[in-house]
Amino acid sequence: QLGDLEIWHFRNGGNGWSHNVHVHFEEGRILTRDGEPPPEWEKWARKDVYRVGPMDESSRELTFAIRFREFGGSYMEHCHNTQHEDHSMLVRWDIENPGQFKPLLTPEPQWNGVTFTESRWIPTASAQNADVAGSPDVGADYEADVGLTTALCPTGVTGAECPGAAGKVVNPAPDVDFDGVLDFADNCRSIPNSIQIDSDGDGFGNMCDADFDNNGFVNFGDFARFTNAWSINHEGGVYSDEFDMNGDGLLNFGDFGMFVRNFNKPVGSAE
Repeated sequence: QLGDLEIWHFRNGGNGWSHNVHVHFEEGRILTRDGEPPPEWEKWARKDVYRVGPMDESSRELTFAIRFREFGGSYMEHCHNTQHEDHSMLVRWDIENPGQFKPLLTPEPQWNGVTFTESRWIPTASAQNADVAGSPDVGADYEADVGLTTALCPTGVTGAECPGAAGKVVNPAPDVDFDGVLDFADNCRSIPNSIQIDSDGDGFGNMCDADFDNNGFVNFGDFARFTNAWSINHEGGVYSDEFDMNGDGLLNFGDFGMFVRNFNKPVGSAE
């Protein structure tokens, strides 16, 4: 969860390989190597690459403390061995927020742009919704057994100056449109859009997606498609759900107003 101080463990799987594991976007502090204190030059350094394996001055197991502070989206960690990173030895994971029941969409880069597909959770992936939950007490157990604050603070440094001190101020994750959906997960960041309907699955919610021809810009080509759907609806026909921009189950002047709000702008930029 965003802002929590977490205790992570890396264990080398063997087979003679050593791995330089890079955790993107945040830095941590090494607490132990194979259950022993790390060398002096690692104790107080902030790291985002963690070495595990049979190399000199390394270890087969590593424990470190890390805090995910401001960015609430998708993270990645991977091995920096060239053979491994070139063959996708990596994992993607997300920071959850209270009440989050759906993982972030998975980006699928293609030559003509990026589309988004539903993500698949492994059984232990979600602290809130997992079938087999991991232990949320690891941090508390480490504090009880070792003394986390002590492990994170150099000799002579105490209180609020310590990286692990309680009460550290963490900037809240932004929600620019105040719709209760944080920006990292919001498919319309500038328009209040708590329902998050995305009928065409392109990553932009209906309220800010009048780009019906998917060319990245809302123009008269999209207006032609909208008026065609309006005519189909007037004649009792069935139109695509993406034209119901406000998500009320109807195609009416409320949707036309949303279209006008998006007209002559890049997709997703309406305010």
